[in-house]
Order: sequence, then structure tokens, then C-alpha cells
Amino acid sequence: MDQNLEVAVVGATGVVGREILGALADRDHAPEHVTALASDRSEGEEVAYGEETLQVEKTSPDSFRGMKVVFLAVPPEAARTLAPAAQAAGAWVVDVSQAFANDATVPTAAPSLRGDLLDAPFKGRIVRVAAPVADAVLEALWPLRDQIDRVELTALVASSSVGQRGIAELEQQTAHLLSGRDQEPGHFPHRLAFNAIPQVGPGFDDAGRSADEALWEADLQRLWRGTASFLATGLQVPLFYGHLVTVTAGLRAPTTVETVRQALGSNPRLKLLDEPKERIYPMPMLVTHDASVHVGRVRVTAGGRALNLVLAFDNTGCTAQAALDTADRLLGKP
Repeated sequence: MDQNLEVAVVGATGVVGREILGALADRDHAPEHVTALASDRSEGEEVAYGEETLQVEKTSPDSFRGMKVVFLAVPPEAARTLAPAAQAAGAWVVDVSQAFANDATVPTAAPSLRGDLLDAPFKGRIVRVAAPVADAVLEALWPLRDQIDRVELTALVASSSVGQRGIAELEQQTAHLLSGRDQEPGHFPHRLAFNAIPQVGPGFDDAGRSADEALWEADLQRLWRGTASFLATGLQVPLFYGHLVTVTAGLRAPTTVETVRQALGSNPRLKLLDEPKERIYPMPMLVTHDASVHVGRVRVTAGGRALNLVLAFDNTGCTAQAALDTADRLLGKP
């Protein structure tokens, strides 16, 4: 991305918004060409931008005039209003809120794997970034996709999946319980501190899937090259950052652990940590500020026809990097 292009980050005081600003600063995007936007509650605050700071401005439709790219890291209900306004101003809109997950006119981006989906013509100037769980699973299985016919995954999802409000709720609940007090749940359906909740996202559909489980399956189906089937299970766990995912993939032909390791090594976005006897394997505490997906606990079972993996990744950092990679791809379009 040209360092002098005008870009705006909406939700700049939130968890993902701050990560996007950090990723822009790491790419040396000129601070005078970056606008930090948020709600009126945050107007006038300062947010870090590399070694400098940016003053937060209140978001309004006029905020998007002259912008080349607008990153939306806001709740879905806000994104549904702001995205059309930014598009009308002529900006490319990169949305990480999942507000447009069910809109067939808005393409889904996984630029490192399916950039071709953005190269094809599409209506409008809004693009959504794939859900981070789906993106991480794709990264891990992509080198082996031609051999896979089904995928089952279980995702242990950190509280930052719902932004700063999730982190704050976990902090408060933990402090209260350690002081001998209880606290009613707020953004999560049950108390999260010292607990695990088998529900990620609001509500369940008729198939018994939570909102996020359905989203992960849909994203994997959209982005996969082939006919594999997908089954996802999500658990909200008392972590602040970093998701952990276990994956079981059914294979069309037998394979070996060494073959799988070699295939995983072919993807530069993966970091292989697979020495379990030495206690070396993926863990959420290892992935902070690392844009790669850590993969390990590589096992082959069922006579070589089933593959088991464990993945860990920085959910907020990976989302930010995917958002910037998506913008890079869009800027090559007319």
C-alpha cells in the first residue's frame, strides 16, 4: 500500500482497531495520512501509532471524504451504517465486523490463499475479512487440501473475540471471584471467569450451531477449493488473547506424519512447533504479536486416513494483517 494514501481506521480505540493501526505503523504508513475514528465517547483521546500518537476523531459520514481505504473494526450494527457511507465517498471498505457475512454481494477475503476472489469483478466497494478461526484453519490445511474430504474443528476462543468489552468482563469477573464475590454475566451468556462456555456468538440455528460456528463453516465452504465438508464447535474460554483450535481432517488416501510436516513447511505463514516430548507445541501465550499460525501435535490416525493438528494464533493480530493484505489487493483494482 502506498504510504501516502489516505486511510481511516474506524474503531481505533478498540482491540482490533489498535492492531490495525499498529500494523500500518509497522509498514511505515505516514501518520499524517492515517485518520483514527471512533464514537463520540472517544473523541479527543490519543492512540499509539508507532512512536507517535494520533488524536481520535468522531466518526461521521463526512469523515470518509478523500479516503482511499476505510477499515471498519466496529460492532456489526455500526458497520452496516458506516460501510455504505464510506463506499459512497469512493473508498474501499475493509470490514472485520462480520456485518456482511450473509450478504452475497460482499466478497469474503482470505488474501494469502484466495486472492483470486478479489480479482474477479464484484458489485460495490465493500469486502469482509474472513473470520479468524476459518482463516487459520485454511492456512494450516491449504497445503493438503487436495487430499482432504472432511474437516472437524473445535475452537477455544478468547474473550477478545468480542473486543474490549469481552476483555473487561473477564477482568472484572476474575477480580470479583478472587475477592469472594460473584458477578452477573454481561456480554457472554454465562460467567466466563474460571469457566468454559460451549457457545460462541449469539443464539443457535435450527441445526444446533452457534452463530460463530455457522460463520466458520460458511467461510470455510466459501474459500475451500474442493468438496470437503466442515463441522465446527466453539467454546468461549477465559483467555484474553489468542485462540487454540484442534483440527481433525479425513483424508482420501493414507499419508504419514513426515509427509504432513513437509506439506506444512511449504506455507511460510505457518510456524511448526511439533516436539511434544520436549513440551514444544502451539499455545496462545506464544502467539502475541505474531502474524503466523502456530501448528503442532501432528498426528496421523485411522491407518493414515485421518490427520490431527493443534493450532494457535493471535486472533486480533491475524485479523489486522488480513485486513491490510486485503487492502493491498483491492488497491490493484480499478
